[in-house]
Amino acid sequence: MLRAFLVFFFPVISISWLQAQTTPNQLPVQPATASTGEASSAKTALKSSLPLAEAVITVPGVCDSMIADSNACVTVITREQFEDLLNGLSQAGQPLRPDQAKALAQAYADSLAYAAAARKAGIEDRPQFKAFMNYQHLRVLAGLYRHTLEEKYKSPSPEDISSYYHDHIADFEEVSLRRLMIPKNNPGAKDKEEYQTKALQLAHDLRERAAKGEDFDDVESEAYTTLGLTIAPPGTQMGKRRRENFVPEEAEEIFALKPGDASKLEIESSSYVVYKVDSKRALPVDQVKDEIKKLLYKQALDNAFKAITGRVHPELNPRYFVEPMKPPSANSPEAKPSSSESIKASH
Repeated sequence: MLRAFLVFFFPVISISWLQAQTTPNQLPVQPATASTGEASSAKTALKSSLPLAEAVITVPGVCDSMIADSNACVTVITREQFEDLLNGLSQAGQPLRPDQAKALAQAYADSLAYAAAARKAGIEDRPQFKAFMNYQHLRVLAGLYRHTLEEKYKSPSPEDISSYYHDHIADFEEVSLRRLMIPKNNPGAKDKEEYQTKALQLAHDLRERAAKGEDFDDVESEAYTTLGLTIAPPGTQMGKRRRENFVPEEAEEIFALKPGDASKLEIESSSYVVYKVDSKRALPVDQVKDEIKKLLYKQALDNAFKAITGRVHPELNPRYFVEPMKPPSANSPEAKPSSSESIKASH
């Protein structure tokens, strides 16, 4: 009974609805590692002193069997059964707070009443119901296994973290960087072509001077004055940056530089740019440990999922399954109004 309810419960009862019925200032129910017995129930946040076999939900007038006298029916849910449900929800990634248990119990009782009425109406015997329940069973079973894998891989070992760090040390390099920017265009210039020629030549000259050690801020200020730019120079300090802050080609060049080196002149969409590395270091493993944990977790989880579904290639009958409709492109005949439609629209 409980297992069937648990399968049906996930898609039907909204956890957000239960949360809306209760106050938010309670701790969540902690997941249990076992599904029955004292060890399991002791891990729930309720920590009840009631015996496991004692009833916690009693629903008079509702039972599984279809008998005429509903007064003879009663459904009893024990503490052990109810806490199995709580633990099942936690393991499925939907933990409840202790104060939400009462709302869950009421929803459970309501569902039992609806289910009893549905049985009397013969819904349970319909093939559509059986197919739907089979699909829901598959969904919940798959979801529980996915959650099991998530729990399994969420805490990589210190050895795995250290190994990943040393194998990918370049990903954890950090540079303290300066950037010299000279605008390629000046809207206020009388002769725009002359400005562009002058700006490019100046950018080459100042790159050479900056590479020889002249201060980037001084060089940038000189460039703006020489070119007659009225806006203030942006400043050259970029702070600390990692490879992920740049496009791959740019990162490759910048991180190949030694401290004190300047890059070649980069021609970007609106500026001429020169980078200079002030300092460079590999971040210590303790500083990037959490980042590596997330990377290893995602990597292990992706591999586990691929091992399960990678060889699954369903063959769908094209005579039955139609391709999803695509919206017409702007240039397709379907997207263009006919001449008659255009005439109507104009009136």
